[in-house]
This record gives sequence, C-alpha cells and structure tokens, in this order.
Amino acid sequence: VEAVMKELPAFNFYEIKEPVPNPYQASTLDRSILLDPPSPALAAPKTEFSKLENGLKIVSVDKQGLTARLGLYVNAGSRFETSANFGVSHMVSMMSYASTAHLSHLRTVKTLEQLGAHGTATCKAGREEIVYKVDVMRE
Repeated sequence: VEAVMKELPAFNFYEIKEPVPNPYQASTLDRSILLDPPSPALAAPKTEFSKLENGLKIVSVDKQGLTARLGLYVNAGSRFETSANFGVSHMVSMMSYASTAHLSHLRTVKTLEQLGAHGTATCKAGREEIVYKVDVMRE
C-alpha cells in the first residue's frame, strides 16, 4: 500500500484554491451580469382575419411568442340543446381528443406530441360554444 501511495501526487483535500478568481463574487441577484444586455424588440400583436373556401372564418393574432395557441370555437353549446338531446355538448367535450373512426386515441396523442403539444390540449363546453384548444411550439 505504501508503494502505491508514493506514486500518487500529493493532494490536500482540505485546501481549496481558486485558479481564477470569481468575477461575479460581489454581484447580487438583482443586478444583470451581462455587459451589453440586448434591448427587447417589442412589437404590437398583429390581428388578421381570413375566410376559407368552405366558409370557415379564421382569426389569427401574432404575439411574437415561442408558442402558438390554436382554438376551434364551435357554435354548439348547451344553449342549443333540447330535451331530446340534453347533455350532448358535455358528452362531446368529454369525448374530445379520444379515438375516432379513423384515428385511435394513441395516434391522436402522438400526433399532438409531434406538433409540440404536451398535455395542453383541452376541450370545454360552455353555454354558447364548445372550445377545442391546443398549445404547440411556434416553429
């Protein structure tokens, strides 16, 4: 053991030496350490209205963020229910993003995840409309 210990370099475990002094030692967390902080380029949100060939109206608002929120508003809330179809808007919102005739639930979830939506797809049934929302990455 002594022969092996002689081959090891001398090292003092209790002595801490800083090879380069810390330049931020006197800095507090309320002060920026950037030398030339970039000024933010603020832009007002742009609103655009368009209409597809099938009559679907689209409103888009560009807020210059990292994520995009897509919403589909369907004019079919509980206000339009009758006694024959009472509760159908709630049932539709509960079945949202589930399996369909063409897509399984797993395929729907995987498609949303590939678009960047991770657990942010929601559906809400209100009095006037049913709202499908999903948050995805902008790119």
